[in-house]
Amino acid sequence: MLKSCPFCKLTGKKVNAHIIPKAFFEHISAGGSVLKQREPGRHPKRMLVGVYDDGIWCRSCETEYGKWDNYAIDVLRTPLENFSDFPSAYELKIDKPIELKLFFIALIWRASTSSKRLFNNVSIGSFADLAKKLLTLGSPGSLEDFSTIISCSGSDEYLIAEPVKVRHSGILFYRFYLGRLTADIKVSSQATPRQLQPAVIGYKGTLVILRTKRDNRLVGSASKVAKQLTNHSTGPTRKAE
Repeated sequence: MLKSCPFCKLTGKKVNAHIIPKAFFEHISAGGSVLKQREPGRHPKRMLVGVYDDGIWCRSCETEYGKWDNYAIDVLRTPLENFSDFPSAYELKIDKPIELKLFFIALIWRASTSSKRLFNNVSIGSFADLAKKLLTLGSPGSLEDFSTIISCSGSDEYLIAEPVKVRHSGILFYRFYLGRLTADIKVSSQATPRQLQPAVIGYKGTLVILRTKRDNRLVGSASKVAKQLTNHSTGPTRKAE
């Protein structure tokens, strides 16, 4: 039992909560690929089911605030050939951008609360209260609250690595590695750089995945496609099930 759940502050049953949902690991393994975990000062090691922590929140909170995982898993595992293909981005019309945004808010809250070594670098300070408020309300907040941008590496390596701090035009983001995809989540009261805004989840009813080299800064990539993304009528649509 948790004497005091870090999220709801009530006594509750412990649960092995995955910070990054294990479905990402299972999907990659099923395709015959090997997912690796990389941490500073250590050799990469094979990952089977991911990293979980039984001290993040209680079972009731896992059920209530982890419910957006399934939609995010489904969307983020969509084959890229189903997206509209631009020179520097992929774009897919989605039906539940709010749920996708809430998944990333839950992700960064879980990572910042976890005691696991892999997530030691994630500390969101006072923004933890904002994340809890939005999750409790089931609200994605404004476009500027935890603005999230997805990118895709051309690398064949599937990687789960320690999240790192990156800065785009001086604005702080945390970068999470989700296999071949990376997610940059803003933790700052400063506005998202203008060039990146068309790629922010919730900017319109699409998921935009920027095509870039692993660890490349996104502003240059986004500058090439911002106007195109803003004016383009979206391609294939994911239907609600």
